[in-house]
Amino acid sequence: MKRDIHTEITNFVLDNIDGDVLPWRRKWHTSGPTIALPRRNTGEPYRGTNHLLLNITSLKSGFSSPYWMTYNQAKSVGANVLKGQKGSRIVKFKPLTIESPEANGQERVIPMIRNYTVFNLEQIENLPDDYQSRQHVQTIPVSEVYDYLKAVGAEIIHGDSKAGFYPVLDVIRMPNIEDFTDQYAYESVLAHELVHWTGHGSRLNRLVSTEEDTAEYAFEELVAEIGSMILCAHLGIESVMPENHLSYVKHYVTIMQADKKAIVRASSEAQKAVDFILEAANTHYLAGE
Repeated sequence: MKRDIHTEITNFVLDNIDGDVLPWRRKWHTSGPTIALPRRNTGEPYRGTNHLLLNITSLKSGFSSPYWMTYNQAKSVGANVLKGQKGSRIVKFKPLTIESPEANGQERVIPMIRNYTVFNLEQIENLPDDYQSRQHVQTIPVSEVYDYLKAVGAEIIHGDSKAGFYPVLDVIRMPNIEDFTDQYAYESVLAHELVHWTGHGSRLNRLVSTEEDTAEYAFEELVAEIGSMILCAHLGIESVMPENHLSYVKHYVTIMQADKKAIVRASSEAQKAVDFILEAANTHYLAGE
């Protein structure tokens, strides 16, 4: 029987939802840095679906190292996977070119998805002594995260009773920072709204409906939820799920049960949004604007 990778991914996510707690979030609020951004053994961050899968696995298994490698990659540096350790399945998208009968034999490219297995550094022994020190990656100082997010260029209006992005006005409305439990909570919610902001017609043109009872609206919330998790990991802050978003969890479950490709599509759109935000922020923040 042919395995369906999309179904496996969806079932993995659904099986790890605990009540109204999403599997890529802690069950407690730490008021501090989040779990580290998952990275390849080269230091390159994992993206989209793979970020999501490894974040879930890290929280579930209690891994603190952000680095992952395949069995052969460990072997190539003289290390080995600890006996009895179980690897984590992630995916690789590979374009496949085929002739299309519907287009008179013209070639078209379709995405192929395959999976492979990686191990966290905590599952590996005999690594070179200086291995982790060589993997040091510079990040934005936590004290500068707010200025970094402001540099994206979104219009942000404070003083509202709740956070939200308003596409018609193209503005983000936020409560004052003092209304949040701490700065991390404020920045995390702002990250969520910035992901929505990227969907505006003048940017990534992703927003389909602003009607709360539609499947399109619920899917956009899933995109923003995953996007804020990825963005916060890049920024080194905890991703906090606002209480008013807890009710969306059942909608996320419904979406994933109805469409086994939904979580992969949402992760892909979330990564595009994060890429847009990081590029915009880097352009202005690093220029000192």
